[in-house]
Amino acid sequence: MAQSAFDVALNLAKGKNITKAALEAVRDRLPGGPAARAAFDGAVALAQGKRLQDAAFAAAGRILPPSPYAADALSFVRGVANGQNIQNAALSVVGQRALRQVRANAALAARLPKGSSRGSASQTLQLSVI
Repeated sequence: MAQSAFDVALNLAKGKNITKAALEAVRDRLPGGPAARAAFDGAVALAQGKRLQDAAFAAAGRILPPSPYAADALSFVRGVANGQNIQNAALSVVGQRALRQVRANAALAARLPKGSSRGSASQTLQLSVI
């Protein structure tokens, strides 16, 4: 208890407002490790009026180890929860970039005159991929 009071005073001295200082002191003293802190952060986010989904995603992001796989999984779940098409949500960042490039190439090919030779069209498309 005394340590928490000291932590609040220290945070106040650093210029933080009293609410943030108290919340940080309580959060730092929670038993249970990262899972308990993530649950606490989720509860605070809900108390601050954030959406349940946003609070859950933020908490999950703190629990999961930092990796591109975890980020892709969270991105997929967040996309589906926000109403995104499942097929599009399932694409990784690289997959989404590739899909945008394919769509851009298709749009470029559609604008080429009908009498254009295939060689010039393929050269144009290859240049846009690079």
